[in-house]
Amino acid sequence: MQGPRLSGEHSPTAIDVAQLRALDHAASALWPDDPLRTAQARAGLRLLGGCGLRVAELATAELADLRATSEGPVLHVHGKRGRRRTVPVPASVHQAVLELHSLLEARARPLVPALSGHKPARPLGRPVAVRTTQALVARLAQEANQAAGAELPVDVAHPHALRHGYALRYLAQPGATLAVLQRRLGHTDIATTAKYLAAHQDTLEAAPVDPWAP
Repeated sequence: MQGPRLSGEHSPTAIDVAQLRALDHAASALWPDDPLRTAQARAGLRLLGGCGLRVAELATAELADLRATSEGPVLHVHGKRGRRRTVPVPASVHQAVLELHSLLEARARPLVPALSGHKPARPLGRPVAVRTTQALVARLAQEANQAAGAELPVDVAHPHALRHGYALRYLAQPGATLAVLQRRLGHTDIATTAKYLAAHQDTLEAAPVDPWAP
C-alpha cells in the first residue's frame, strides 16, 4: 500500500484515536504467544502516534534519549539534517517503552530494537529498520480491519499518517499554537506546518493528548 505524501495542496490522511487503539489491540491479537514482538510493535506504534516521530527518527532513537523531567518524560529526537528537538512523551507511550525493555535479557541501546524472525522473537543488536516499521504498521492495519470490519476501517497503513494524527490531536487542544507544533514536528518553516494541516482546520475535534490513556 502506498504511503501518504505531502505534495502541493494535498495532505496525508490522519489515523484517529479509535484507529490507533485498534492498531494497538491488533499487536496483541497477532502475536499472543510472543510478548516481546507484541511489546516491540506496541512501543513503535505509540512512539510514532504519541510523539509525532518520523519513521526514520524512530530508527535512530536510543534509550538514552528518553529522559525524565519535572514535567514528565521527554524524548530527545535526532531529526533531519542533524537537527535535534525535544518532545513530551505521554504516559502510555513511556509505559510501552519500559515494558519492551523489561522483556530484554540485556540492556539495549536502541529505543526500539530490531527482532529476529524466530518464534519467539529474539532481540538483535541494532535498531528497528524503517522498512520493518512500515511493514509493521501495514500489517497491524490489516489485522485491525479484519477484526473491526467496516465499522473501523484503518486504510492508511503508513507511519506518516500516525504523525499527522498526532499533529491534529495537538491542534485540537486548548491553547495549541502552530509555533509549538512546528517545534514538536521538527519543521524548519512554520509555513510547512500550516500547509500540512490546512485541509483539516475546519474539522478539528476534541481528542485526548494520550490516545491510549485508560
